[in-house]
Amino acid sequence: MGQTLPPVRGIQAIDRIRAGLARLHRSSVPGNIALLELATGAWTTQVLYVAA
Repeated sequence: MGQTLPPVRGIQAIDRIRAGLARLHRSSVPGNIALLELATGAWTTQVLYVAA
């Protein structure tokens, strides 16, 4: 049905903010915890891909 897309600049700005917050989050925890979170996220992505 005629849904309008958000402006590209708005999406890019939100994506930059999201990436900055993720970088801040990763830098605020010990390295082994940040690595565990990245690995868990990768595994979750693979599981969702297989389940879909």
